[in-house]
Amino acid sequence: MPRNYHTLADLEQAIKEKQNKYETSSLSHKDEKALLKDIDTLKRALPEMRKLQDIEPEMVKIREEQKKIKAELDIVKKLIDVKDKKIQDVRQQSEAVKAQRSEVKEKADVFSKQIDEATEKMRKAYQTKD
Repeated sequence: MPRNYHTLADLEQAIKEKQNKYETSSLSHKDEKALLKDIDTLKRALPEMRKLQDIEPEMVKIREEQKKIKAELDIVKKLIDVKDKKIQDVRQQSEAVKAQRSEVKEKADVFSKQIDEATEKMRKAYQTKD
């Protein structure tokens, strides 16, 4: 499709202007031949331009739907981001609790060891007493 012609009316107007120039101007053979070639090229583009004109309303609808879907996707993405942040916060809290449990378990293990040692000392003390 020739450039610079965005609508069917633009293309038809260009053909009329070039035909008028061909019919009313005095041109060299070379210029006349080039002008006829341009006119022919534009005429061959007419069916494609008509098709484009026919599908343009549908393309506009599709673009509008695309915008609408993109807006909805943006909302969903924001919701996902919020949920991901909450999940990350919960994971951090969970890690903190795990670390605290580990620390408490280590302290409990130390106390258990101390209790075991004290129990062993008491047992030995009772054995020597007997």
